[in-house]
Amino acid sequence: MRFDGVRFELIKDDLNLTNVLSLTPDQQGDLWLRLPLPRPTLLRYRQGKIENVMADFGIPKTTVAAMNVAQNGALLLWVLKGEGRAVIQRGNKFETIVTPQKLSRSPVLAIAETSDGDIWIGTRDAGLYRFR
Repeated sequence: MRFDGVRFELIKDDLNLTNVLSLTPDQQGDLWLRLPLPRPTLLRYRQGKIENVMADFGIPKTTVAAMNVAQNGALLLWVLKGEGRAVIQRGNKFETIVTPQKLSRSPVLAIAETSDGDIWIGTRDAGLYRFR
């Protein structure tokens, strides 16, 4: 459903979405949807359409474990492909900004950027990690 401040509007899609783990708007006003496996785990709602843009953005066959908005308004993701990495949206691509060498195997649940540019990673069982 979409609420414009006065009324709700049903958003129809061909994917039959039933579970959405999180929603995050970006600096262009698009809405990013993080989904559970086995389907693509990142979709974009733009101009009334839901798009699977993972391959277009250079992260095909990747699981998005956490997402947030960076200080500059871009989308910040923790993606799992191999060991996991933090990526940030730059135009129509995602660029790796953190590739931790010794991060716990505990699942990443949250990612955030502070005003000084540090990236914080919250895990299920191993606490917080900060990357400068």
